[in-house]
Amino acid sequence: MGARGPRIVVLEPDGTWTEALSGQVLMSWVLPLDRYAAELTKAVELDRRGRRLPGQVEKRRGRLGSTPVFSGTRIPVAVVQRVISAGWSDSRILIEYPELTSADIATARSAQHTEKAS
Repeated sequence: MGARGPRIVVLEPDGTWTEALSGQVLMSWVLPLDRYAAELTKAVELDRRGRRLPGQVEKRRGRLGSTPVFSGTRIPVAVVQRVISAGWSDSRILIEYPELTSADIATARSAQHTEKAS
């Protein structure tokens, strides 16, 4: 703070700085946010693929109320079982839920038959 109180330095739209005090050092950094976002998106996708186990079901505490979901997704097994019961074909399910695989649908069918037998 100077004798006149705090000063604010502003970057103007034309690229000039206003209110710079004599002797004040200004540093300008340009962060490549697009590059960081792309790198983060790629890392997340690689992580998701690494955890994805087609045909496997998982239950995680705190995720979707501990509802059984297909591994590496947030798609509940019960949703796929309901659309199978509604007569949806495997190809329609795969179109509507592109993260799923044929192995996931087979797992939903076998779990559905197991539940009916119980």
